[in-house]
Formats: sequence, structure tokens, C-alpha cells
Amino acid sequence: VDADELGTAIALGTSAADGSVSAANMGDLAAGTYRFVITAKDSSNNESAKNAAHAVTVTLSKNEVPDTTAPVVDAAKFEAIDNYNGTQDQLRGLAGA
Repeated sequence: VDADELGTAIALGTSAADGSVSAANMGDLAAGTYRFVITAKDSSNNESAKNAAHAVTVTLSKNEVPDTTAPVVDAAKFEAIDNYNGTQDQLRGLAGA
């Protein structure tokens, strides 16, 4: 990650033979949206060109509890429509369903 974006470059690690890179500790960044341009360096310390096509946007949030509650469906807010004509019946949601 470029030093111009955070003040200090962050080395994400060395890629494996398949091109993957294990996740690195990016430090204690404040909550917010960050846009990083990813570059690579070879064993001779040559760095790839900075290219906007290689930008990654990350949004960080802190201390937010994920919503793990399943939504509730109020069956009273639906009506069944019986077609009486051999076609499939229908279920229609009313306002607030």
C-alpha cells in the first residue's frame, strides 16, 4: 500500500506460487472508507506502476454488532387468492408485509 495514502507504506506480504497473499495486519486504522492502490515489488526491488485499475476500496467499521436476527414475517399481512379456475393460487403481500 502506497505511503502517500496512509503516511506509511504497508507491506502486505510475499505472494505464493499461485499469486495469493496471506492477509496482513494493517494496523489500527480509524473507521472509515479507504482506497488503496496495490503495487508489487520483485526480488530486485523494482516496483510495478501505480495503476488506478489496481485500486481496492475498503470500508472499516469498529465495534458494530452484526445483525444476526432473522426477519419476522407477519402472516396476517398476506392474503391468499384462490383462482378456482385450475391455475395456481397466489399469495399477495399487503401494505407493510
